[in-house]
Amino acid sequence: NIITTKNADQGYNVNLNTRYNNVWGSGLNINPTVKEGKFGFSGYMGFGKQNKATNPFDNTQTFFADQSVLSQNGSNSFTGNYKYFEGEFSYEIDTLNLLTASIDYNDGVNNQETDGKTKTVLNNTTQQQYYSMAPNNSDSKGLDAAFNYQIGFKRNKDQLLTISYQYNNSPNT
Repeated sequence: NIITTKNADQGYNVNLNTRYNNVWGSGLNINPTVKEGKFGFSGYMGFGKQNKATNPFDNTQTFFADQSVLSQNGSNSFTGNYKYFEGEFSYEIDTLNLLTASIDYNDGVNNQETDGKTKTVLNNTTQQQYYSMAPNNSDSKGLDAAFNYQIGFKRNKDQLLTISYQYNNSPNT
């Protein structure tokens, strides 16, 4: 009898996900996995764009001691976009030696703005009134990378030695 077996670990798989909704906007995500011989890869990547969302606010406080009224009204808005990638690579030199590497990258930009009017009235006379605009823009980036060399031992397969190097950088503004 000749019995053949197929290695179920070999092959590839790719998932594609998309989305759109009123709050978070549009987005796309791809998740590939590949195993071919001694080489392996698993990762995900994608991007998204959040639609501009504006929320109004209105607040009035009355102080009876001096008959003053403080009123504030305006709006907050937010929008942003981002992209990301993460990948893990492996190469099996032989049954006792394995090389792995990983990379993780992200980049996002967010814009938030608050516009408002504040007014203080005492005895039906405006005492103070001002307008404010407070923009807040942020740019966040990140890069993490790692490289590993794993050594196994013939005398004891449960013992492993791993030599690693890792790099991180997050220059956010």
